[in-house]
Amino acid sequence: MFSVNTLFFSCRHTSSLATYVRKKMLYMKHRNKKNVCIIYGQEASKVADLKTSPTITFNLKREDGTWFGYREVEKLASLSGIHLRTGCFCNPGACAKYLGLSHSDLVSNFEAGHVCWDDNDVIKGKPTGAVRISFGYISTYQDAEV
Repeated sequence: MFSVNTLFFSCRHTSSLATYVRKKMLYMKHRNKKNVCIIYGQEASKVADLKTSPTITFNLKREDGTWFGYREVEKLASLSGIHLRTGCFCNPGACAKYLGLSHSDLVSNFEAGHVCWDDNDVIKGKPTGAVRISFGYISTYQDAEV
């Protein structure tokens, strides 16, 4: 059974890892100075706060401004032994909000054949989901460097 101190230190540890990775992701730039990572649900001004969630939801952009599809990221990560989640995480409303998808975008995506768990990760130049990484009490800074 976990004590209150164990839970406190576990939360502090996972928040610290996530804060470390968020900062690294925010500072990643292409040669043209454009961001590589777009992080959702976390204000950049609050990244230093160690009370942040140990979960980071994001998408990646190419240097030309087009999106890497989340399925592409998932497949490449799995080749390196990295486990992550992709898609809308069973929350299509929040997904649409953070991705900036309008009602007509959602209808158009559905008409194009997009459903949960498919490979249609970018439709008409917009992502249809995101990538999510999470840290647990057993995660290390070495894991965060991968």
